Amino acid sequence: MGLLERIFGKTEKPPEPEKKEMKELDSEGLERIVSSMEEKELKAVGERGVMITEKLRNAVSAFNSDLSALSNAQLTEERKQNDLHAYAIVSGSREKVVGQLSHEIGTMKIPERADEKALAELNASLARFSGVIARNAKNIFYISTMFSEQVKNLKETLKIFDDIQKETLSVLNSDGFRLFKQIREKTAELKGLRELEKNLAGRQEEINGLVRSGAESRAEAENEIEKCRKSAEYGEYERSLSRSSEIKSEIEREEMSIRASLSPLVKPLRSLNRLELNKQKRRLIEDYLENPAEAVLREGGIAKLNGILSELSKSISEGKVKVQSESNVKASIDEIAKSDALSAPAARREKLRAELAELSGRNFAVLKRIEDAEGRLRQNDREKLERELSKVREKAAKTHESVDEIKKQIEALLLKAGHEVRII
Repeated sequence: MGLLERIFGKTEKPPEPEKKEMKELDSEGLERIVSSMEEKELKAVGERGVMITEKLRNAVSAFNSDLSALSNAQLTEERKQNDLHAYAIVSGSREKVVGQLSHEIGTMKIPERADEKALAELNASLARFSGVIARNAKNIFYISTMFSEQVKNLKETLKIFDDIQKETLSVLNSDGFRLFKQIREKTAELKGLRELEKNLAGRQEEINGLVRSGAESRAEAENEIEKCRKSAEYGEYERSLSRSSEIKSEIEREEMSIRASLSPLVKPLRSLNRLELNKQKRRLIEDYLENPAEAVLREGGIAKLNGILSELSKSISEGKVKVQSESNVKASIDEIAKSDALSAPAARREKLRAELAELSGRNFAVLKRIEDAEGRLRQNDREKLERELSKVREKAAKTHESVDEIKKQIEALLLKAGHEVRII
């Protein structure tokens, strides 16, 4: 019991531990810590890597000597003759093992610089080498039955390679180096997320600017469109559209008139076409049957048609072409031949088509002005901009959450490394 407690019945309060203020780290401060850790850890890797490299160089030299000794080893003739079959098997195994291991050890690169990357590559190379040894375990056993001393030496050297691989892994997987790699990876991830945050913030500001300035631009574009549609030129354009529609209807009526005139002669012309031996004439008849308006309008079209109809009339009179009413068919032929039943609608159709082509070829500058104004409206579509802004904000919020999570992870890792900090 303390003196104060005996006198006053009170206990002395122990002094409160001094509170340490947690250090705050900005991006530059974090980079400095990571760089300092990198220098320390890579230096340690390099120092141990130099020793590993030297061991590897000696092991490769010894292994080549062992392979050479195994390859050149000879048996006495008496030993060979005692079991020729076994000797043949051992010789084959020896040739295979020496060949494969010589190739593998020849491709194994001794690192010039004992850094992280070189040790990782060395580890992969040693793993491949171990795989070749494992796949040849049976062959090595066969060889040992006749060349036991050489195989014993070879196995002793192989143990050195196994030790080198274990040591390489212990360097790459040491607690300090693994912790440093985690911090380095997370720091790089944080840097990428912060860059994304910056870009998203810039895009939000850009969209907000477009929304603010868009109202005036939209009003200007809408006024421009209204002004254009009230102009005399636009009125002329609308009349041109209306006239084009009328012309198309009139062309269709003229074509119907031509088809109507030829309609009673369709079946007789088909019958005549089946009798015709001349391919050129058959093609001509088919043209009039398939598209009479176009056929009639071709140069000499009506004259050629009259020639075909004259031949049709003759074939009907001679009984080569059978028709239900000879008089009606011949009356239709005479009407076409002696009147303008085809030439008049054909001429009107051609004239209408020329007028339509002229109207279609007209350029109205007012349409380009309307198109430009509508383009400005689309660019300043408030609803579209607000939808995009909503998506950008959502992505920015998720990115911010990821940044906070990565910062906590880095803080926890740095604490393990002896740095109690808060990343800002």
